[in-house]
Amino acid sequence: MPFLKLLLGATVLSSVAAPRAAAHTTHFVPQEHPTIASAVGNAHDGDTIIISGGTYPEVVVVDGFTDLTILGKGKVIIDPPGDADALSLSNCTGCTVKNVRTTGAITGIKLLACTGGILLKCRAEAVSGIGIALDECDGVTVEACLVEDTLGDGIALGVQAAIPSINCILLKNKVFGAGEDGIHVSGDGNTIEKCLVKESAADGYRTESEPPATANTFTGNKAIETVGHGFHIQGDDNVVQECKAIKAGQNGAELSDGSGHVVQDCKFIKPTFDGIFAVDTALDVTLSGNTFKKPGANGIDVD
Repeated sequence: MPFLKLLLGATVLSSVAAPRAAAHTTHFVPQEHPTIASAVGNAHDGDTIIISGGTYPEVVVVDGFTDLTILGKGKVIIDPPGDADALSLSNCTGCTVKNVRTTGAITGIKLLACTGGILLKCRAEAVSGIGIALDECDGVTVEACLVEDTLGDGIALGVQAAIPSINCILLKNKVFGAGEDGIHVSGDGNTIEKCLVKESAADGYRTESEPPATANTFTGNKAIETVGHGFHIQGDDNVVQECKAIKAGQNGAELSDGSGHVVQDCKFIKPTFDGIFAVDTALDVTLSGNTFKKPGANGIDVD
């Protein structure tokens, strides 16, 4: 009997000591909260905010959350009043934003100092600045997003050269009608894969020269009818592979201001000037397996 009491006591103690899993809450807009901002204000780490279809004339700021999910159900549009960014996330870790549209903003969606997390199937259109901007981010994924009609870049990693983004992934995004570069990369170790840029007013894809964008990889991307170069590669050890530039307004690819550039297995179709032009500031260039169709000047010009 004493042994049985002791065993039962140990069982009770162990059950009391066992930690409980934290309960997460789902917040509904506008059913429970009239605005997205009010839902964010009542949310905690790990919560989910579900937004019903509609236009929300507000500025949404998400700061310091971990594993927060913001999910649009139906056609959710954030249209901020006046001159403001529509949706901003800062100092967040592992947060998800899915199926959210922004319009009429300065920046459609801005992430600052975020780690991990994903923007999935989001949209930014008719903005006076950048469609999607990532500053000082690490390991953020932007996937299957659409950016249309911006006055600035379509998607920018490291908008300000002093705070570049690293180890981010841009996958299967589309950029139409960017007022500057379609996709602009400042930072190191980023992956840009299977994206499409069409009719950008500057370059289709551009890496920054100062500070040098390093070890970024472009795979399977397309640049169509850009006013500038299809690909403008600066910095060090950046790789462009299995990409296409079609009807570039200048060169299909221009390599400059750095070292270790690699362009391989790419196709350059009807560029206005050269298929690939390597400026004399580009050192240790490797070109392999590329094909050219009807360039306006040379297939390859190494200065």
